[in-house]
Amino acid sequence: MSEQGARFESVKIPGELGWGNPIPPPIAISLPILARPRRLPNILFGLIALVSGLTFAPMGVACLWLLPVLKFSWDFRTLLADAISVAGFPLLLPYGVMLLGAAVTCFRDALRSKKIVLEVTADGLHDHRSGLNVPWSSVQCADIAISGGDKCVDLQLRGVKAGWQNPFRIGVLFHRFWLKPDHVIVPVCHLNVRSHILIHAILTLVHWHGGATVGVSTYRYSSLIPRPR
Repeated sequence: MSEQGARFESVKIPGELGWGNPIPPPIAISLPILARPRRLPNILFGLIALVSGLTFAPMGVACLWLLPVLKFSWDFRTLLADAISVAGFPLLLPYGVMLLGAAVTCFRDALRSKKIVLEVTADGLHDHRSGLNVPWSSVQCADIAISGGDKCVDLQLRGVKAGWQNPFRIGVLFHRFWLKPDHVIVPVCHLNVRSHILIHAILTLVHWHGGATVGVSTYRYSSLIPRPR
């Protein structure tokens, strides 16, 4: 272990907010944090996405099939049906395809529930799902983002090009259709480590190494979680 890594054997992160605990005390988390996919949540969400995708995608195909025979009459009922067909194709078909892709991704993650897919270490972040391997000093900014109700971390990199990411993974899906070259999304849901721990461990380590943190109150990292000396 490097000298820097030896100093950071643990990390203090802000405690989780609660109804009766508006300013919770910080909690200590040992490093490294090793996260694996959770089988049951991935299977359940995959089934929901599969059923939804098999519903919306055929509806979108049906709207596409009806486009050549539209009459565009001024009759209200005919005009309403034509408008639904025209609007349904660009909405329903892509949405259905994305959900089917999400279902396949969730099922694949469920099958590798014993494999480590995300590592938060003293030296950097290793996301085996996207091939990301970046030292903390190369993270310019870390932001808490929300994708479809699931939280994730949006990292802006410095001098490192982000690799390809599965656009159907929960946390990336619906978040950004075209990723910027210097940005990468780190999904933290459906893992065996709580999202709160993963998110704030990443943000705290980015803060310790001089990076900016967005999406949280400034005091939580400037005063509550001071950088170790």
